[in-house]
Amino acid sequence: MADKVFCEGLYTKVITTKFGEIIKIGVKVEDFKNFLDTYESNWYVNINLMTSKEWGKKYFELDTFKPDSSKAKEEIEF
Repeated sequence: MADKVFCEGLYTKVITTKFGEIIKIGVKVEDFKNFLDTYESNWYVNINLMTSKEWGKKYFELDTFKPDSSKAKEEIEF
């Protein structure tokens, strides 16, 4: 399993209202641009919104999953 990569420049705040939870997302533009410059490949990144088991706080983590291309080809071939 790869080390976790926490997204820089993205922040969350959960607000509970009478209509349910609202998850507000804040972007510190310069920090997030620098983060994207570091980790972007193929013009996009996948980011997961996670919840800490220890504190219950929400945070963003870079999805670093890379499928094993050899297994995918084996499954598709007939």
